Amino acid sequence: MSSNPREKQRAINALDDVIRLFKRATTDYCDKIQKQSDLHQAFPIVAKNISFLREILERIYSLLGPDAEEPQEVKERYAQIKFVADELCKPIKYIADLFESVCDVKAENRTSAYRKATRQCGNKRIEKIMLEVLERAAEIIVTPLVDADQVKQLQLEIEQIKNLPSSLEEDEMVASFTMNNYGSGTQLHHGGKGNQNHCNGGFMVTGDNSGATYNMVPDREPKEKKADEGKWDEY
Repeated sequence: MSSNPREKQRAINALDDVIRLFKRATTDYCDKIQKQSDLHQAFPIVAKNISFLREILERIYSLLGPDAEEPQEVKERYAQIKFVADELCKPIKYIADLFESVCDVKAENRTSAYRKATRQCGNKRIEKIMLEVLERAAEIIVTPLVDADQVKQLQLEIEQIKNLPSSLEEDEMVASFTMNNYGSGTQLHHGGKGNQNHCNGGFMVTGDNSGATYNMVPDREPKEKKADEGKWDEY
């Protein structure tokens, strides 16, 4: 892999962007999450992981500083560092949004608020997003970018997240919807599986029809009798 100055600067910029997002999550939400004792256990564990990853990303960032003497293995990872940092931006924003949905919310309203927030975050629970973040970050949490102990710690965090019970049951994740029809005509809604077909008039088949055969015979209207039909030709 190339180790030119442009690739290095792109890696630095990408790390700077994602570290700012991690700082926002830790500063604005992680302390609050840790202090709320009645949250699902996934939340404080995710908050712990966010702080752990922030520390690692800041360490990698320091290795790319202007006065740092970088080993060749670091120089060969500029493009990979940039890629991973870019990939982490969206899910860390999701996690911050999910943290916000449960912070300072009454217990009886928390599940509803959290469920609503998941719909804006790819319909994914917070522990699922955190697992994706950890597994993506693992691509650059390697020696010599980090200590061997941090690599081992990452694997422990991944296993812990994998073994967490769901923070939201499947039936609680079913999306609701509102339909408003302000004009004339038909309004279509497809709430099941498969394709939705719409036709005006004629024969419409809906539901699961796998293996079915339909034979259609078009209507045949009697032809109009010609005006001269039945007459003899005149000579």
